[in-house]
Amino acid sequence: MGSRADDVDLDTFTREVRAGVKAFNEKAALNATRLDEINARLQEAEQKLDRRAAPGNMDSGDWLGNPSNHIKAELGADGSLLPALRDGRVKAAGFKIGSFMQGGPRAALTNTDFPYRHTRDAEIYGQMPARVTVLDLIPRRPAQSRTVEFVTSTRSGGAAPQHDGSESPPLVEGAEKAETQLDFDLQTAKIITIATYLAASRQVLDDTEELADFIDGELRDELLLTTESQVMTGTGVGENIEGLMMVATPLGVVPTGTGPNAMLRRAITKVQVARGVPSGIVVHPVGLEELELEEDNEGRFLASYVVAADGRTIAWRVPVVLSNAIGQDDFLVGDFQRAARIWDRQDATVQVALQHKDFFTRNLVAILAEQRIGMSVPRPNLLIKGTF
Repeated sequence: MGSRADDVDLDTFTREVRAGVKAFNEKAALNATRLDEINARLQEAEQKLDRRAAPGNMDSGDWLGNPSNHIKAELGADGSLLPALRDGRVKAAGFKIGSFMQGGPRAALTNTDFPYRHTRDAEIYGQMPARVTVLDLIPRRPAQSRTVEFVTSTRSGGAAPQHDGSESPPLVEGAEKAETQLDFDLQTAKIITIATYLAASRQVLDDTEELADFIDGELRDELLLTTESQVMTGTGVGENIEGLMMVATPLGVVPTGTGPNAMLRRAITKVQVARGVPSGIVVHPVGLEELELEEDNEGRFLASYVVAADGRTIAWRVPVVLSNAIGQDDFLVGDFQRAARIWDRQDATVQVALQHKDFFTRNLVAILAEQRIGMSVPRPNLLIKGTF
């Protein structure tokens, strides 16, 4: 007969076995319930598929792709996958749906259906500034007042032999020597103010970063164009510079039938005779075209023009400068380094201010570009002008 300890162990083992059997039965019942739910859902899905595949329903025969539709292909040709889903041997299956659209295909989405963004070039394009202007030919000097005085001199007499090649008195011992005379003339050049302004809102300048730089460049270029016009053709009356074309020496009478190229070459010679070194030819773009396209009686070009490394034309060994400030048929040849001086009283500056009319209350700013400049021409005989 066993001991009391053996009885206790048997009772404990019996309780544990009964508890395990109970837990197993509960789990089996739960799995059965879940399996029933899965079977019910599968049956419902099959019924819905059958209804949709029936004639007259959505995309009949097309949505399922009869006779080898996508869903049946996934379930197996013989439907062997359905029992596996029912009894739990397969937990999930994938289905390929051919189309969700009703009533046939719809229009594709294009740019006309969606608001698109434009690509914006960050640079603003304005008028092209001139590469080389007349102002680049003339030396510049600073001025300290509203006028500039300069002295010109003329010389007469001279030592033997005469400069013109004529005979001079023999230089014998005790004879009186030839005398040179210098006459001086004080002249005055005025300083003028060239200015322009533009109004803009504070908001547009704050919101568009590149606009401020563009306005600055445009206003400075406007000053340059006006200054070039004053230097070339200013009348000298009132607040105007006396321009180069006003003081230059005319080419004079040329032989009948002389063409543009021959006139230009004669003007160069005249500068050289005046003991100058021609440093530039100023013509209008139309004038340069006339020079380069001039032909002889047989249709051959009369002159061959050379283009320098910086893109400038070289005519008769003298650089050509294009300017819209000169007449289309006019030209100017000169030793600009010694003939004229440009005087800068105030360099070109651009300023911004609110104190203009009612600009402060309207959130507007005045952008002012201004410079003060003058020009003297102490040797006008080194400038030769003409008309083709």
